[in-house]
Amino acid sequence: NDFDIDTCCILLNIFNDRLPADYQILWCSISTDDDIRLFFSRVRTFRYLTFAIMDIDKMSHRLRQLLFNEQDSLAKQSQPHGPLYYFSRELISSRKYLQPYYIKPQDRNPFQTYSKFKTLLRRNNFPLPQIQIIYGTTGIGKTHFIKTKYTDHNTSCVSINDKLNLSSLISTFLSLESKISNNQLSIYFNISIHALFQQLNRAFFSLFICGSLNDLSSGLTFSSSIEKPWKFFIEVPYTNKYSQTIKENFHQILPIFSIISSNTFQEITDTNYQLLIGEEEELVARFLKAYDNQTIDDVLTENSDDEDDNEFLHFDSLTDHNECRQYIYNCIENYASELPRNKIFELSFIKFLYRRIRFFTG
Repeated sequence: NDFDIDTCCILLNIFNDRLPADYQILWCSISTDDDIRLFFSRVRTFRYLTFAIMDIDKMSHRLRQLLFNEQDSLAKQSQPHGPLYYFSRELISSRKYLQPYYIKPQDRNPFQTYSKFKTLLRRNNFPLPQIQIIYGTTGIGKTHFIKTKYTDHNTSCVSINDKLNLSSLISTFLSLESKISNNQLSIYFNISIHALFQQLNRAFFSLFICGSLNDLSSGLTFSSSIEKPWKFFIEVPYTNKYSQTIKENFHQILPIFSIISSNTFQEITDTNYQLLIGEEEELVARFLKAYDNQTIDDVLTENSDDEDDNEFLHFDSLTDHNECRQYIYNCIENYASELPRNKIFELSFIKFLYRRIRFFTG
């Protein structure tokens, strides 16, 4: 992900004391010939604004040549224009009319950038985005936690897998905003580890920093309303492929949120979000206890002496949820230790036992 924390911080800071509009940034990786020409036309027209060009390294040779031709033309014109920053990991400062830009340490600092972001919002009477970040290891129960603790019937869920459909996302925003008038608007992003994070971070930057989302292909546009504040729930995926901590993984794949919501992180662990004990879990634990203390053997022996062999088994309910968890965990450890220890496999194992126990309970 080239759009890392450093890049996010620098991009936000070059606009000085203003929040950028979407048209002040050219994302070269998705730009066409017309996009490039329109962008430089804006640079010439809005002389008092700052502009930035991103992802130069991801352009085709033809489009890059077009970009540099526009840059040469802009540099040769006699009329003044505002600052224009070119972001590249290659050495392009040797080009005529381009000069390197010294980046101050504070411009890379996410905490100072977050403080500046809040100041700019306050100065423009914009509310601070209400963003709740939920992260944790794979299968720890993040989805279930969000759906039971935070979301309600007014919350729209958006799953982002290996492709971000910007048109569909904007349509969701517009539809939800038109349907709900009095209650707070809320949206839950369930993000897959296979998501295109470069594209996703770019969209989130446009939404939360620039204040709008635009889809050039469909012409759809969404701008967040000051009168109708939104609440965002972000489920952060995790992979241990690179031996990173949970927080390092988060900073790498979604750096934009490390800056604009630095105080709203919540990590889900086995300690703060234990296995939920419902009717199925309690029944499984009840039979596991009977099996463990051999009560089930005594009952089966008694039933075998009865004339009615169809009598169903019954044991006293367990009211202590911690006791239920312990019997379930002990069973997994003793008989399915090869299973990964996360809630997805735990619930699958419980469901497996529950279906079989139901044969004995009727």
